[in-house]
Amino acid sequence: MKAYKVYTTDMMGYTDNETIYTTNYITAVKHFNKQLLTIMAENDIITDKESFGDIKARFKEPSLSKPQFPIEIICMKAPYIVYKEGKRLTALIYFDYKCSYEYDEHDVGMNSTCIEEIEMLS
Repeated sequence: MKAYKVYTTDMMGYTDNETIYTTNYITAVKHFNKQLLTIMAENDIITDKESFGDIKARFKEPSLSKPQFPIEIICMKAPYIVYKEGKRLTALIYFDYKCSYEYDEHDVGMNSTCIEEIEMLS
């Protein structure tokens, strides 16, 4: 039996909020979209076409660490990139954040929301 795990991670890979488990794919997609909207509402999302173009170019470069896992890119429209890798659907949301309180410096951050298909033992 299939189940779905929906979770959000920050730049370091830590889970930000509670993980949601469901057996219905439609419910998993609803939670996925809700988490995407929450992240976009809480952060200063990058919508500048030039900056987002650089992010897309870096994302398309082949990865030397995982060449055996092909990535199927589903959507590359600002402000997020959605791709499927194996049984996991991932959305990467890029945002601008202030990294220095002493100076007026900003950097690009990233959160990801995932739906992962898992097998349930019966």
